[in-house]
Amino acid sequence: MIQQIKKIYLSENEEEEQEDKDDVQSNQQLGLFQSLYQKYKDYKNNDEWKIKQGLVLSIIQISSNCFTNRIIQFCQQILIELWALEKDQRVRNLLKNETLIHLSMQILQKDWQTQNNRIAGEMQQMLSRIDFLQEQIAQEANANKREIQLKEMDETTEQLDEQIENISEMGQQLKLITDFVNHIRKGLTRVERKINKMKKQLKSLSNDIKFLRGKSVEELFDIRKSKVLKEAANKNVRSIYVPLQTLEIFHKLDKVEKNEQKSILMNLDNLYDKEGEVNEFLLHDKHTVLLIHG
Repeated sequence: MIQQIKKIYLSENEEEEQEDKDDVQSNQQLGLFQSLYQKYKDYKNNDEWKIKQGLVLSIIQISSNCFTNRIIQFCQQILIELWALEKDQRVRNLLKNETLIHLSMQILQKDWQTQNNRIAGEMQQMLSRIDFLQEQIAQEANANKREIQLKEMDETTEQLDEQIENISEMGQQLKLITDFVNHIRKGLTRVERKINKMKKQLKSLSNDIKFLRGKSVEELFDIRKSKVLKEAANKNVRSIYVPLQTLEIFHKLDKVEKNEQKSILMNLDNLYDKEGEVNEFLLHDKHTVLLIHG
């Protein structure tokens, strides 16, 4: 019996050790695959990230030793585009190198206002394009055209959102004033609310088309009639105004006296609160009629 227990115990330990070995091998294989896949992408792109890193170094070197405004502005524009658009983390890490940060600050602080206005104008154009596409999509009857416009709008929105974050990071790293980014961000948030509302309407319209497809004229008429009546009833309910603060009036017939007392019409939080006139009426059988005048 003891020997059997030992065998079982040893077998379980061996299985656990084998599982741990398998996990380690699996992680190693995953890391190897990711490294191999990245090298394959670099090969397909002709090591594009290395070329971009070389471009960053060349721009900073040329700008640091050049005094021609045209060349400096050209280098500034490329450097800003790399900050705003580059997605490869290896290139972005080089941009954030401590030594290069100091040199980039000196380059971009030369006539920064010109570049500031240019970036703000380009981002504002993207925002206006997104807003325009949203309005076009809402009015477009052709489904194919609408899909193309939706794709462009989503891609442009994603690009602008990334640029907002990247330019904001560039401003923090290089100590540049980028107040326009907050204005663009607020504008994008406003437009995104309109886009979300429009997409909900399009989804609702699509669901309505699926529901109505195949129905007869009589069925469509009944559906429309029911919807109109329901909307009219809801509108009437919302248009009724009943004040929560009321004035309770007591009449004494024998003495022809009138006593006025302020109270609340109804306590919706506590239905058993007798201070509310409607609550009191519902809880007591003393009165059979309650007159509400307003």
